[in-house]
Amino acid sequence: MLSPQAGAYDLCMLMNYIIVESDFSNPEPIASLWAANLHGYDDVGARTKLRLGYVENPAPGSTLLALLVTGQLEPQGSLGLHSRYFQLGRHRIRAVTAVDFVVNIEHRSLGPAMRLLREGARVAASRFDFCYGLPNTSAAPVFAAAGFRQLGAFQRFAKPLRSQKFLTRYLPVWAGRCVAPALDLVLLLCDRLRELRLSERLECHDAIGTSPSWTCCGRNDQPLYCCQSAPGT
Repeated sequence: MLSPQAGAYDLCMLMNYIIVESDFSNPEPIASLWAANLHGYDDVGARTKLRLGYVENPAPGSTLLALLVTGQLEPQGSLGLHSRYFQLGRHRIRAVTAVDFVVNIEHRSLGPAMRLLREGARVAASRFDFCYGLPNTSAAPVFAAAGFRQLGAFQRFAKPLRSQKFLTRYLPVWAGRCVAPALDLVLLLCDRLRELRLSERLECHDAIGTSPSWTCCGRNDQPLYCCQSAPGT
């Protein structure tokens, strides 16, 4: 007797898959796919994500690849190529992020997922300067198998603004309340000293002679880059 995973694998082996670019004329199928597979999204949130991230993205070139089964209209997977600009010195680089990589559970074998990623890499290489992704732990092996290589890792840090809650984990409540104000003051002074040492910083202002939607940033009065604000921001 086959397990559900083995049954899904055998089903995928018997199917013919095609990959097409979405023209965004009908957002409902993609929105339903995302709502079923992306954590924290419902149909409304998925439609908003599609509109803001792709249709109205101020950096042109964003596209979405849909994984279809021959003879079926509903997409079974997707891979977004989310365009953005990077500035390297005076050079503007057109990059793309591989995002919104999902496959319906009944089609989650390595074959369809890898075909989707490889087609995404091919499209990205033909249109952009470089492509990168931030896969989660379950998707990382698929990215590696599809030819992506790890360049580094992202780390997230959080800075506490008040120390009392953390102190009471290790001290009696009354002691935490007594120590916290002094510790908060020390942390604030450390921040101020660090700011004094950082002589170079970015300052943003409206660019002269350009649309108000453009903002220029400079460092020590030397232009660094310009970026266009998205509508409504």
